[in-house]
Amino acid sequence: MFDFVFGYVIVLFEMLVFKIFVDILAKRKSENPKSASLIYSLLSILVFATAILAGEYIVVKICLIVLWYYIALRCYTRDTRRKCILLCVAYQGLLLVTDYVTLLVESIFHINVDAQVGIAGVLLVILDKSILFLFVMILRGAYRQQEFAQLEDKDWVKFIFIPLFTIGMIIAMLSDDVFAVSAKLDELFIVIALGLVAMNVVMFFLLKDILVRERIAREQQICLIEARNQQKVYESLTESVEIQRRLSHEYKNQLGVLQGLLERNELQQMKRYLSSIQGEVQHDIDCIDTHHAIVNVILNQKYQEATHKHILFQCKINDLSGLHMEEKDVATLVSNLLNNAIEACEKVEDKPYIKFKMILKEHKMVLSVCNSCISRGQQDGWQHTSKEEDVELHGYGLKNVQRIVENYQGEMVIHGTEQEFKVSIVIQFEH
Repeated sequence: MFDFVFGYVIVLFEMLVFKIFVDILAKRKSENPKSASLIYSLLSILVFATAILAGEYIVVKICLIVLWYYIALRCYTRDTRRKCILLCVAYQGLLLVTDYVTLLVESIFHINVDAQVGIAGVLLVILDKSILFLFVMILRGAYRQQEFAQLEDKDWVKFIFIPLFTIGMIIAMLSDDVFAVSAKLDELFIVIALGLVAMNVVMFFLLKDILVRERIAREQQICLIEARNQQKVYESLTESVEIQRRLSHEYKNQLGVLQGLLERNELQQMKRYLSSIQGEVQHDIDCIDTHHAIVNVILNQKYQEATHKHILFQCKINDLSGLHMEEKDVATLVSNLLNNAIEACEKVEDKPYIKFKMILKEHKMVLSVCNSCISRGQQDGWQHTSKEEDVELHGYGLKNVQRIVENYQGEMVIHGTEQEFKVSIVIQFEH
């Protein structure tokens, strides 16, 4: 009875590792965990039944198991038939390699299986599956996409220590000295070995759940940043309309005053009045017009902000009326880049500057922002800033920009030196 239950537990573990292996290299049809559980539960039953019924016929058993793998992959993934076959063969090959490595470990550490065939055989099987899990975890670390993308190499190496520790403990249990001292602790050894393997699986899925929650939290923060930027743009639009209304009303009053002075022939008073209102008129009038409402609002707002902070703002633009982008995407691109540039220039004492370029020509948009800065180093390809506010949202501005560029199949290049930081974007639109 023990052999039957233990055999099925081992098959279940193999299927669990197979699922992790497939998730690394294949594209799932559905994210529903219930469908995946059903598929791999049925697969474990078929593989276990095949192993029992065709135990002595090795070739037939392997061919049937590969067939069950293939059927499961066709139900679980969106990959082609050829890739499904390759994945099935690759995993079966990995099982054979694991068996060979287990035999090699047995030879290197002089493990005497004949001393106590029962416990030693069970522990060798557990050792074999622990090595299999280690191989798949190494593969998982080499291809860390989706949930594990934000995990650094050094953190993954720390996690790999857990299966390595499990393998070391099982090898220690299989040593002749331990058998001689603890001959009556067979069942305890098996429980400990299975517990260590279970700990590996639990730690893996616990880490996965933590990273998934962290990714969702980051995505929510990114959405929050986008919402804030859009709200600022729409507030600026509203403010711009109100300013225009106010100016229209004031200009009517000013024209009335000028007309009255002219009728009274008070030319000197008229000149003084014109001089007094000239600066106010020039300050309130928008000086940048791209024929694109969103870009106009952001550029004029940021131009006024930069001028107020004594930052030289150079602008090179053309007619952007034919820009085929979602307004929220345009707002996110321009506002994030200029916000970062102004924040960097605020820390530069000697002649800070911003060079902004946004050109639309032949269905291709070229956008670049170059600004002076004080270098704080780089991490993961993103320039460091010294923001004290929203520390948790550090770097999300550029990541938002990169995400939008990727959505439009564009290209983005970031270049930074000790005194200058530049972001260049090229997006080609369909004719």
